[in-house]
Amino acid sequence: MYFFWATVTIIITEGGAMGFGYLFLPITLSINLLTIPAIMKIKTPENSYSCIINWVNGIGLIWTLFWVTFMIM
Repeated sequence: MYFFWATVTIIITEGGAMGFGYLFLPITLSINLLTIPAIMKIKTPENSYSCIINWVNGIGLIWTLFWVTFMIM
């Protein structure tokens, strides 16, 4: 949920004082969009054999973990 609030904050504050927040907006938006298939997979277990959703979830997990570890460093 951190990335959702970060995205909302960037949009509301119009990128911050000098607009540098817009640099992180594509990253946070992509992470938010990749959580939608993950939530669909959890909510509807009948889609558990869909290869496309599994690939999207795998890519989203790798992408999110990369940015979370990058932000911690």
